[in-house]
Amino acid sequence: MDIIHKETRYFVPQIKTKILNEGWASFWHYKILHELDLTDGIHLPFLKMHNSVVRPHLGALNPYHIGFYIFQKLEREYGLEKCFEVREIHDDVSAVRLYLDEEDMRELNIFSYVRKKDGEVVISDVADEDDWKVVRNEMIRSVGINSVPQIYADRIDSDGTLILKHEYDGRDLDLVYAERVVDHIRDIWKSDVRMYTILEDEVWEI
Repeated sequence: MDIIHKETRYFVPQIKTKILNEGWASFWHYKILHELDLTDGIHLPFLKMHNSVVRPHLGALNPYHIGFYIFQKLEREYGLEKCFEVREIHDDVSAVRLYLDEEDMRELNIFSYVRKKDGEVVISDVADEDDWKVVRNEMIRSVGINSVPQIYADRIDSDGTLILKHEYDGRDLDLVYAERVVDHIRDIWKSDVRMYTILEDEVWEI
């Protein structure tokens, strides 16, 4: 039983192109507003709003920020027609893999991190000459459908306890968020619920 699949199957196209969708909207919003003859009283508030939308998020990927950056790069290096081509035939994973290089990963300040059992977050890799591809691959694993943790129902014990298991792929669950999810499932299940994952190479019960 794949409980994630049943919740997300209707939204897969949107999930797979979130960066490109939000980037496309931000790209054209910015482009059109800059080509209009606007007064400073209108133009400056627009710039303030736009910058707040596409600013980077510390410790998380802002799809508006990444997508806007990609389309600006495509227009600058290949021309506007390339933007239409990428928007039509690519999803987030392929666009990131093909069009973000070492310089882009540094410019975007993308890095990899791990979360310790005590909640401490430690940076594991940065986008330098040696590890930028590692960071990009980690980024790819965090976009689109890849960002959805795979949780499945393993069994129901004799006392009615529902046992859930996280399909661990090297990325740790956010324990605070996971605990809230388990609490909500308990309310629905009306019995005990336990979820198991891997944290720091050990089995961890939530």
